Amino acid sequence: RANKPQGQLIGDSLEVTYQERLTGFGPHQVSELVELIEARHTQFSALSLCTALHRLATGSLSSLGKVEHRCAGLISTLEIQLRLQPDRFRAQSIANACWAVAKLPWAKPLLPVLLETAARRMQQFKGQEL
Repeated sequence: RANKPQGQLIGDSLEVTYQERLTGFGPHQVSELVELIEARHTQFSALSLCTALHRLATGSLSSLGKVEHRCAGLISTLEIQLRLQPDRFRAQSIANACWAVAKLPWAKPLLPVLLETAARRMQQFKGQEL
């Protein structure tokens, strides 16, 4: 059994765990969500990167102002992955990330790369994702 190198995206069973954990956070669990993001964002898939941003945007507004600096790595990783591997992002993930950026003023630097990615894949979006 080969070991995966550090920093590689973790897929399959561990990725499902990350995705399940991310979607399981409630609006008042921002600090727990941020802890997971800080510790593991470099191991998230394209789907989990967008889900993490979306979950932050649905979090309790009183907690969100305190997380900007702690989520800088997530924003950076998401931007890099959108530039290097845009085809790994589903249309729904891109739409959810755009919505999250609109809710999180500190995530606005992602908007240009999200719009570029969306424009190239416009035909793949469903009506509700536009």
